[in-house]
Amino acid sequence: MQNLARRMTGPRSKFRLSLTAAAVAASVGWTLPAAADERVVHGVVTADHPAVGALLLAYDDGSLYQDCSGALVGCRHVLTAAHCVCLEDTADDCTTPDPADSVFYLQHAGLYGVSAVEFSPHYDFGVRGDVAVLTLDRDVERVVPLAINTARRVPDDTTGTVVGFGVTADNASDAGLKRTGTITTAPCPEDVPDRRHVCWLYNEPSGPAGLNSSTCYGDSGSPLIVDLGSGPVAAGVDSGLNGRCVKNTEAFDASVFDNRSFIASVAGADLGAARCGDGLAHVGDAGVAVSALTGTLGFGRNAGKCRKAAARATAKWTGKVYDARRKCIAAVAAGKSPGPCPDTKAADAIARATSKLRKTLRGRPCLADAVQTAAFAGGCADALDADALGDCLLAEADAVVGGAVDVAHALTDSAIADGSARRCQNAVASAGGKYREARSKLAVRCTSRADRGPGRGCDDADTAERDAESAADFDASVTGACDDDDVAALHAASGFGGSCTGADTVAALLACARADLDDGVDDTTALQSPA
Repeated sequence: MQNLARRMTGPRSKFRLSLTAAAVAASVGWTLPAAADERVVHGVVTADHPAVGALLLAYDDGSLYQDCSGALVGCRHVLTAAHCVCLEDTADDCTTPDPADSVFYLQHAGLYGVSAVEFSPHYDFGVRGDVAVLTLDRDVERVVPLAINTARRVPDDTTGTVVGFGVTADNASDAGLKRTGTITTAPCPEDVPDRRHVCWLYNEPSGPAGLNSSTCYGDSGSPLIVDLGSGPVAAGVDSGLNGRCVKNTEAFDASVFDNRSFIASVAGADLGAARCGDGLAHVGDAGVAVSALTGTLGFGRNAGKCRKAAARATAKWTGKVYDARRKCIAAVAAGKSPGPCPDTKAADAIARATSKLRKTLRGRPCLADAVQTAAFAGGCADALDADALGDCLLAEADAVVGGAVDVAHALTDSAIADGSARRCQNAVASAGGKYREARSKLAVRCTSRADRGPGRGCDDADTAERDAESAADFDASVTGACDDDDVAALHAASGFGGSCTGADTVAALLACARADLDDGVDDTTALQSPA
């Protein structure tokens, strides 16, 4: 068999595409169109085809990520691809899907839980049966379901419409918007049975967007809509492609006609319901208005640059100021400086860091319009220009540094006679600075990537691994320099600050110190609303 690829957005553990912004708009009946050049491949953004929705993955933290597409074929039933609910290639290898892992989203109706998932017992990817039917946890209202093809197989040279929520190219990250385009059916690729599939060839785009289109990753499960003489019906379920989402690609859908018996066995009398919601007006009815929200799923170029510059500048300022204060306290603890801290040397370092932060913000990245559209949060929500943004960032970051200094130092303004205890405090402070810096860099990186649009954030597994490495380095540095007697002596002398006020053992100090440092990084990261 050839190299046949599925149309999901990617491996579920490493490539997640957030639909949060679109889902918020859709839950109140809006659509969220993108810019005119955002195109299903060579398609156009659409608010039509209200029965076509996105199949989302639900994670334990409550987040939802776009994975596939599907079509409402009854008031409570959704038609999608088997490979969207089974990561194996055949029914024999599939385990029973957990309905709680899936949520179905419709532009004009919102989010629906899934109570049952069934895939064809004949499922064999690229061979036959790549269809599944989801049962929703309640009836959809005000949306007319899409009828399925029960008339005959779709002949070659038939014009059809593809509709889905996937990306527009192999390396794109723009899933989560509904797009549509037209195709013309053709013989299937070698080794993909014509009798079980509906296929087409995607040539080099020609003509206006929306003509000569195709599907791509994230469109799996979406319907191919054709009119065989009795009105529009779902004739195909998007399955895969031979190649990539580029020109001269052969695409194939599972034939609905050849899977009609299975679909009917699950959906039953609900299949092909004419209306959903007795007496209610439906999308498309005369007099029903559909509002549109114009926007994007990321930040504009200037706002994105300002957010990135602000995040980096804040992280650098925090690191410089923490280091200056830590070194001053270490000198006092060693009896080399009378204090108090910050002394003149530390104050000069803080002033230089502050000047650099303000200079960075006052440059081109953060002109007034960029600041006002960059969605800063917390104490920076009302900032109108670079100076106001600098004021709030410095105020928030100063509080974070103060907390980090407190949690790492039992004594800040007096000498520590016990050399072992002094070395312990210095080790905690130095390791804390390195730990905070590593986590800040990762947070800035992930936030900046997420700002570019859906699918651009950091991989969760990689982030967790990096966090674990930073935590291990912190623990190793502290345990290498401190024992329980050292921590107990520092606790008795004055005590560590923050949530570490009661810490009198190494284990207790490790747990509370990292927790407080994590909170500080989270506080500064939260100054930027999520993309």
